[in-house]
Amino acid sequence: VKFTPIRLDRLAGTELSRFNVLIFPDGDGYSGVLGKGGIDKVKEWVQKGGALVGLEGGAQWLTEKEVGISEVKGVGEEGGKKPLEIPGAFFKAKIDTTHFLGYGYPKEEIAVPVMGGTFWKPTKKGSNVVSFGKGKARLSGFVWEGNTEELLAETAYVIDEPTGRGHALLFQNDPTFRVMWAGLHRMFWNALLFGSGTRGVTAEN
Repeated sequence: VKFTPIRLDRLAGTELSRFNVLIFPDGDGYSGVLGKGGIDKVKEWVQKGGALVGLEGGAQWLTEKEVGISEVKGVGEEGGKKPLEIPGAFFKAKIDTTHFLGYGYPKEEIAVPVMGGTFWKPTKKGSNVVSFGKGKARLSGFVWEGNTEELLAETAYVIDEPTGRGHALLFQNDPTFRVMWAGLHRMFWNALLFGSGTRGVTAEN
């Protein structure tokens, strides 16, 4: 699959209509480099039908107030107990196989890695494609007693929020990290191949 790497400081001056998918990898400081003009350009592009894929820090950037692309809120962001950071653990999650991000998955259950201290409340605007159920779901790894599993329950891990004719596709953790999480590779490819121009398409359509 052909792709074009673009320096962040060149993005505002790039003709984005040439592309149907933009990937913002894990990182920070996006707003400071892009500025308001660059942010507005990305917002206009996705509203016209592009697929904007955010991975970990790149996804978190889409939820920032000054960006305004995603309405996703973090657990504890508006008060209450906040998740403590964890170095990494595997958890059992549910996957919506009728959504285009879930195409090709044989079961409605998947093991996913969770790192850091950002957990997302379910979106009301779009689809919670991968989410955690009630109760404990740890398969392996370290958790903080009375915090991690309690706050992770009933949160979302992969989210699709339609934005105009396009989609903001948010991955809580980077599915490409060290090419280790093979179970999430198909979902990442689904985001790239089906995200652009797909208006709420599900397997039921």
